[in-house]
Amino acid sequence: MKVCIFTSVFQSPFDHRVFYKQAISLVKVGYNVALIAQHDKDEIVDGVKIVALPKPRNRFWRMLGMWRVFNLALKQKADIYHFHDPELLPWGWLLQKLTGKPVIYDVHEYFIDTILFKAWIPFFLRKPIAWIFDRIEKFFAGRLSAIITVTEPMKQNFSGCRGICVSVCNFPNLDMIARAIDNKRSGNKNERYSIVNTGKITKERGFEIVLEAMDVVVKRHPKDTCAILAEAGDIAWLDESYTNLMNRLIKEGNLKIMGRVPHNEVFQYLDISSIAWKPRLPYQDALDVTVFEYMACGKPVVASDVPLINNIIREAKCGILVDPNDAKAHASAILYLLEHPEEARKMGENGRKAVVEKYNWETESRKLIAVYEDLLKGR
Repeated sequence: MKVCIFTSVFQSPFDHRVFYKQAISLVKVGYNVALIAQHDKDEIVDGVKIVALPKPRNRFWRMLGMWRVFNLALKQKADIYHFHDPELLPWGWLLQKLTGKPVIYDVHEYFIDTILFKAWIPFFLRKPIAWIFDRIEKFFAGRLSAIITVTEPMKQNFSGCRGICVSVCNFPNLDMIARAIDNKRSGNKNERYSIVNTGKITKERGFEIVLEAMDVVVKRHPKDTCAILAEAGDIAWLDESYTNLMNRLIKEGNLKIMGRVPHNEVFQYLDISSIAWKPRLPYQDALDVTVFEYMACGKPVVASDVPLINNIIREAKCGILVDPNDAKAHASAILYLLEHPEEARKMGENGRKAVVEKYNWETESRKLIAVYEDLLKGR
């Protein structure tokens, strides 16, 4: 059976959910998988046929490029189509109409919330645009064969839709993490960090909290504390006091800010760090995959006390939860773990155990494959 997965947004076909989890899982159980995504050439990687989509020069060309995505998908003559971008909803619906084949919409985010934070949209237009998008999304999604979401609460948004609706959580792939850690990156083998934050760090995700908390931590441990931020977003919005604090922490060796880090290297940074830190989640009902990656790597977690994640961390006893807006609380949690290494080690072990037993992609992939089987049987 042939599957066509397509996306117009991801800047690489090797997204951890799309390629390393979904596409490869489908190949392993015998599906012939084609993946249409932005890439520089057609090739076959780990059994997945990459169909290259030229990278758009700007947002306008990306919108025009959706017609090209649709045509490439149509040419695959697949038995099932599976797409990942809300902007492709009308094209997914049209594909289902023209081919008579089942089409799956994979929902990664609370897109209404992301619209409310889009800097390029004038503030007074954000709520009306979010309202319109919500209606359009539900209209087209409700007419597709299946919807896959990344959390149970997100699934409830589509409770009125006709097709299959299943949450397939973005939990870690344990085999991939083990391979990434074993493949040691070049550089100083003795490199160590006290604290690591992976994923993008922005104003909404607590960049100011990070700087304020690190200032407190460093005052007690000036020589042996260094936090690494795997990917920082635009920092032009920082006022002068925060910019000065950031520059001082960097100059004194207590803070290291990276550019965009390849996903396999994220685990290598986790491997050489003591504490994993998620200062703030982008949405209240998010199940941020990075938190589960921290747990999978056996790191004690410092995270904001918000719904969904807080229950998991409390149940697993794998970290410390704090007020998302209280920098001193974040600092106190980090200091506690630094100064109580045995308790920190135990928390890390608890997190790893929880992922191995419950929060892993190996479990979630069975739900994905069941959706495909049901669609092919016409259920």
